[in-house]
Amino acid sequence: MNGIKIEHAGKDLRPGFVVDDVDGAEFGRIKAQTMAGVPVFALRDVRDFSVWRSKGVADAELASVETTAL
Repeated sequence: MNGIKIEHAGKDLRPGFVVDDVDGAEFGRIKAQTMAGVPVFALRDVRDFSVWRSKGVADAELASVETTAL
């Protein structure tokens, strides 16, 4: 995904993206509105994940992840 912007109308405590059981996920230039303390990404059983130039998330390349939040 590239150039995506997600906003919510009210209080929402969910991550912007939940990536579950995925092999090969690339995210670039993402803007996801989240509440303080809520991650932009929740990853579960993900292989070959990358994110770059996205607001609130450091650039990262992850070969394999069981569970993490970014």
